[in-house]
Amino acid sequence: MNGKLAWGIIGTGRIARTFAEGLRRSELGRLVAVGSRSRESAERFAREAGASDAHASCESLLESKSVEAVY
Repeated sequence: MNGKLAWGIIGTGRIARTFAEGLRRSELGRLVAVGSRSRESAERFAREAGASDAHASCESLLESKSVEAVY
């Protein structure tokens, strides 16, 4: 941990991308996980946004021990 709040994002659409970009510039939060109904979509988004985890369901992301807050 680096002191920043560890965020997970559910969804991979335009608003999620805007939120991820905000986290990239944030001094208080960082993106660690992405969840989507499609594993491929989650993996692509995570790779592009710099998240370390991709989840094929919302439930899986919510159960992740690495996530402290969810958008």
